[in-house]
Amino acid sequence: MKRKSAKDVQISQHDLSQIELKTLYRVAEDIQGKDSVSYTQEVFFFIPRSMEINKDTYTKEQFYLSMTNYIRLKTPKVLEDDELGNQRIDLIMPQLTSALADASVLDGMLEPLLLETRVFGSYINDRIKSLSRDKPDAIPKALGEIHSLIERYRAVMDELHEKISVHHHLVDSFKYVDEFVSHKLEEYLVGLTRHGIDCAFYMKKEHARRKAMGYMEVLDVADESEREDFMYRMGLFKKYISEVLYLEVKRYKREKFFTNIAAIFGAMSAAVVTALLDPNARTSMSAGFFAGLRDSLPLVIAFVAVFYATKDRLKEEFKQRVFAWLKRWIPDYNFEIYSKKGELIGACTEVVAFVNSRKVPPDIRKLRLKGRHVSLRSVSLDQGLHYKRTIRVKHDALKGAFKNAKHLKDILRFNFSNFHLKLGDAERPQSFIGHDSKIREIVMPKVYHIRMIVRHQISGAHGTRTTYEQVRVILDKKGIKRIEERPAERDEKASSAEAA
Repeated sequence: MKRKSAKDVQISQHDLSQIELKTLYRVAEDIQGKDSVSYTQEVFFFIPRSMEINKDTYTKEQFYLSMTNYIRLKTPKVLEDDELGNQRIDLIMPQLTSALADASVLDGMLEPLLLETRVFGSYINDRIKSLSRDKPDAIPKALGEIHSLIERYRAVMDELHEKISVHHHLVDSFKYVDEFVSHKLEEYLVGLTRHGIDCAFYMKKEHARRKAMGYMEVLDVADESEREDFMYRMGLFKKYISEVLYLEVKRYKREKFFTNIAAIFGAMSAAVVTALLDPNARTSMSAGFFAGLRDSLPLVIAFVAVFYATKDRLKEEFKQRVFAWLKRWIPDYNFEIYSKKGELIGACTEVVAFVNSRKVPPDIRKLRLKGRHVSLRSVSLDQGLHYKRTIRVKHDALKGAFKNAKHLKDILRFNFSNFHLKLGDAERPQSFIGHDSKIREIVMPKVYHIRMIVRHQISGAHGTRTTYEQVRVILDKKGIKRIEERPAERDEKASSAEAA
């Protein structure tokens, strides 16, 4: 199976404080008969030293608190490629059409129908998003197909409405999906209209549908609080529809296990010291020394105090040194990924640490130097922060998690709020002398550049392949101003092997 050319890693700005890293794990393509596949993702943050973000001011706990992570199934393929043209609703939603044919089976099908309806909403949302990736001349046809499918869904829903009116949860679910899809369609119709594509026909249909169903219309809302309600409502719809595809993640630390190992070694060292100072194990000379010691109460007290204090300190010191040595191999966190059914799909380890510029891997250092916006030769002006996670996914468990489930989506958001604490004002007036010798004052922006390089490595059926993504995050005291994407690179060996 040939691997698709679409990027597996995408970095974008989520809001004023957060960037979003989306990764697609193409498990079905990468595993190819193996039991599991491993994905290693490393993110290198190159932070200006003037921001004072280092191991003394920014802890691991702060880093992980700044991170939000969701892992979900990629929306399953509900139609095969050769069926995309007709988009038969009975193939996309077989449970729904069965209920339409025989309403007597509804009582035993409520949960499957609710699931099917929510997956349909996710599928339509994905199809709408795909419009932005289509070529302009293909958009009218694709838009017509999507809207035709939405209309068929509505026709089935309206026909079934009378039969399922007593099942209010199902009725509500149909409406939630319908209203959500209507507004998501409008979002993309706005973009198409701006590019000169006539979408008036579709918007008239949507306005009429919303009026008939009593759905909320933003254009009819004048009060700000009602607009807030609208945004909140859309957020609830999105969570309700997509939540069915999200997986359960259980995060934990294994540090306690290694702490206990270190404590065992500490206790062993104390036992050795005790054995060495045991008078019964000494020679006659040392035995005489201890015998004389016992005859002097002050010496006994002093010896016991020194002996036990030394033994305890040695025990604690040895424990800490052993733990510090072991910690190099201890992940900060482990987490396990479970399906809604409670089946283990995969496991992950995470670690983050500041790195010396000399310890940055050569390939990352090369990309870093290549992409410098403003360069001072031989001067290191940034601090490296390295985050690494390795996820191993079990294919059989993934297939059993959901019908047609083949791929995973990993959504990682990082909040830069803690980076703003010591930044200078976002704007500052500065005076210049013009060519006419007059002083002019110009408001100058004060920004900071954080370079992010992502190394994404796949170890699966095709061997090991590596890709890179890199962006520059421009921020000031108020938040992220923008991000600038740099050209992506791929490992040449991986590319040639894949082509073969």
